[in-house]
Amino acid sequence: VKLDDEWAADPTTNMRVEVIAFESVSSELVRGIEQDIPLIPLVFLIMSIFTALCFARRNKVYSRSMLGVASVISVLLSIVFGFGLLFICGVPFTSITQLIPFLIFGIGLDDAVIIMGSYIRTDEKRDPAERIADTIDDIGLSLTLTTLTSAIAFRVGCTSSIPAVDWLCLYSCPTIIAVLLYQLTFFIGCIVLDERRIIARRRDICCCIKVHSEASSDENEAQGGLGEHIGESLHLRFVFV
Repeated sequence: VKLDDEWAADPTTNMRVEVIAFESVSSELVRGIEQDIPLIPLVFLIMSIFTALCFARRNKVYSRSMLGVASVISVLLSIVFGFGLLFICGVPFTSITQLIPFLIFGIGLDDAVIIMGSYIRTDEKRDPAERIADTIDDIGLSLTLTTLTSAIAFRVGCTSSIPAVDWLCLYSCPTIIAVLLYQLTFFIGCIVLDERRIIARRRDICCCIKVHSEASSDENEAQGGLGEHIGESLHLRFVFV
C-alpha cells in the first residue's frame, strides 16, 4: 500500500500496485452486477411512459394509458418468472445475463402493441370477449410462431461451449415463452377490464371517477387520438419489419 501511494504521488510514474486474490473475479462480477441493477427499473419507467403515451388518446374515457402500463407489467412478470425458475434450478447468474431484461422488454412490448392494434381494428359494438376471440384468430398464430422461433434459437445456443453464453440462453428460453403466456392471459385480461371501464364511462387513470358530461364528440375524439395513431404506426412498423 505504501509503494502504491508513492507511485500515485509521483506524476512521472505510470505504474500502480494491484493484488489478485482467490475471490477477485467473483468480487468484480458482483460489483458489476450491482452497478447495472439500477438500469432495469429505469427501463421499466421509460417503457411505461412510452407505452402509456402510445395507448393514450385525447378523450379521457377512451384513452388507454393504464393499459400501456399493464403491458409493461406483464413483461416484468415474465422476467420474474423466468429468472425465478432458473434460480431454483441453480443456473449461475452472470453479468451477461443482465442483458436479458432489455431483450425481453423489446419482445414483450412488441407483442402487446400487435395485440392492441388488432383489437382496436375489431368492431367496437361487439362484446369484448368476442373481440378478443377475433384478435387471437388474427394474430395468435404469428405471435406463437415468432415466440417459438426465438425460444428455439436460444435453446440451440445452450449447446455453446462458452459457459456464459450457455447460461444466457438458458435464462432467455423460458423467459421468452413466459412473455407469450402472460400476454395471452394477463394482458388480454387487462384489455377486457379496460373495455368494461370504457363501457361504464370511467376515466382512464382515475377509473373511480365516472364521466357524465361528455357530449357527442366523444366518438370523434376517440377516433382522432394521438395515441391511436402512434399505436397503429408502431403496429405497421413491427409487421413490416
